[in-house]
Amino acid sequence: DPRVRGFIKHTHFGLPLELDHLKSFSRERKIDPEVARQNLLNFNICTVLHPHETCVQHFFTFAWAGFKRALPLYAPLHIVTTLVVLLAKLTSKVKESVKRAGSFSNLSRSFSIDDFIEATDAQQQTHDGAHAPVPAQPPARKEPLQAALDKAQAFAARMLKVLTKRRILRVTSFTLALVRRVIFNIVRSSVFLGVYCSAAWLAACFAHNMSGVKGPFWVRLHLMFSGLACLLEAKSRRIELAMYCIPQALNSAVNEAIKYNKLPRWLVNLRHLDVLFFCLASAVTVFCYKNDPKSIRPSFYFLMKWLWA
Repeated sequence: DPRVRGFIKHTHFGLPLELDHLKSFSRERKIDPEVARQNLLNFNICTVLHPHETCVQHFFTFAWAGFKRALPLYAPLHIVTTLVVLLAKLTSKVKESVKRAGSFSNLSRSFSIDDFIEATDAQQQTHDGAHAPVPAQPPARKEPLQAALDKAQAFAARMLKVLTKRRILRVTSFTLALVRRVIFNIVRSSVFLGVYCSAAWLAACFAHNMSGVKGPFWVRLHLMFSGLACLLEAKSRRIELAMYCIPQALNSAVNEAIKYNKLPRWLVNLRHLDVLFFCLASAVTVFCYKNDPKSIRPSFYFLMKWLWA
């Protein structure tokens, strides 16, 4: 019955009860109006939210449930973001490799030992523009050069195997470190969201159970302590959360001011202020992307460059 919620709201905010509505409700439920009024005055919201648990037990139960609900949300978010950033970096490296390969395209012809001997003979034959008779070369001339070439090729093959193994180890260690970091970020973000939601409920329970504390101001003051859960996140992530919450907080403040007639008339009909704040934030982001890319995190900059380039 929505009337019960209205009675509880009036009692909690310290507003006078509408006795006529209370009496009609009591007659429908066949209860004494005075008993109903006393029950409302001594009402404890915790008996409805978590009837079989204490406030602390409900905190841990809700935190675990919030963690399980947040995992499917944050896992694709972190995985897709990481893959997009890696794809952008890989694309840039491939472009650089193709560019370097193009600059050495004229040197693609391979020379053999016979080409080297012919070039040496041609250099010896030419002197002051005159060509001397070419003496017959002994067949044993190729053997030391061919042996040296074979040794160089064997050495290059061994070095290639060593470098390949080192590269495989480097790629493997990088992949394991990346997977570990992604898993850690997923778990940390999920723990943050679960603790944040459960801390909000715990703060509300404390605000309701404190003697003499009534009114929305005190409830909101206690709810501010749930923001301490942001300490579980990384420092850069805290700034992102703050930038996300600022438009929502401003929008809520404006809506509350409109509700209590604290704003001029020309602002009363203004709606969807969160969209306006989002547009302003997007304009600032695009301005920084065009004029000061160093002010944007490298991962976000790669993502925006990949999307907008």
